[in-house]
Amino acid sequence: MTKQEIPKWLFVGAYCADRNKNKIRVICTDRTSTEGTEYTVLGLNERGVACTYTPDGKGTTGGYLCSQDLVGPWIDEIKWPWHLLPPWFNWCAFSVDGQAFTYDCTTKPVINIYSTWNNHCPSIHIPKEYAPEFTGDWKQSLTERPKNDER
Repeated sequence: MTKQEIPKWLFVGAYCADRNKNKIRVICTDRTSTEGTEYTVLGLNERGVACTYTPDGKGTTGGYLCSQDLVGPWIDEIKWPWHLLPPWFNWCAFSVDGQAFTYDCTTKPVINIYSTWNNHCPSIHIPKEYAPEFTGDWKQSLTERPKNDER
């Protein structure tokens, strides 16, 4: 088996998401197998069950508790103030400089060549005192208004 590269988001202490949107905490990335099999990544799911993965995040454990590949870093749900925003503004996101905006778009905004969310639709700046806390990558912040948003 050739040596596989570990993704930058897969490190000891990181929280990762699997394909079923479960939160997995990485507890080891240099495990060795007595059989010579390269299942070097060890994680714990939220139920405390140990799951093993190849260095690139492919799941190796069978069963329903740990059967999915790791797909990226875990991103906590952003608590946008939907109740304060006009009902026709369907999207919220942070900009590269950490400011929050809401967008009046029927289609999903995309990042343009200027590293901002597209401005083909009206947007409103969300003042800092109303914006949720967010410490992640701004490119991962785009959130659609929940379908069950009751006013």
